[in-house]
Amino acid sequence: MAAAAAAQRSRLGTLFLLAALAWADPEPASEAFEPALGNTVLCQRTCQNTYPLHTYPKEEELYACQRGCRLFSICQFVDDGIDLNQTKMECDSACTEAYPSPSDEQYACHLGCQNQLPYAELRLHLQLSTFSWITKSHKYLSMH
Repeated sequence: MAAAAAAQRSRLGTLFLLAALAWADPEPASEAFEPALGNTVLCQRTCQNTYPLHTYPKEEELYACQRGCRLFSICQFVDDGIDLNQTKMECDSACTEAYPSPSDEQYACHLGCQNQLPYAELRLHLQLSTFSWITKSHKYLSMH
């Protein structure tokens, strides 16, 4: 039981650190943690196309949408990224916590979570394909 509690505290500590990075300036954090968290650039571009600053009057929605992209990647990392439906629910929950009352910013954050989902699916598919290829190669080399 003590081991499970320690693992939970460790997981929460990691989540807290990564969530703090999601609220910070995205550039340094995304560069440093991109290999582990995954790239959110395409998701963030989708947000920029949805909330273009040259025509959209409020920048807060753009930033909330981009935050949703980063939160999804953080939740995926913390959960080992296999169950993307669970990751999406956790991202939505983080958005609701960050923006407690229904608002345009809360909606935009949820949209960021949704925008990151297809990129996460593609990344997961590529990782699983690479793992499968490595496993098959290892078996082949072991036989010869």
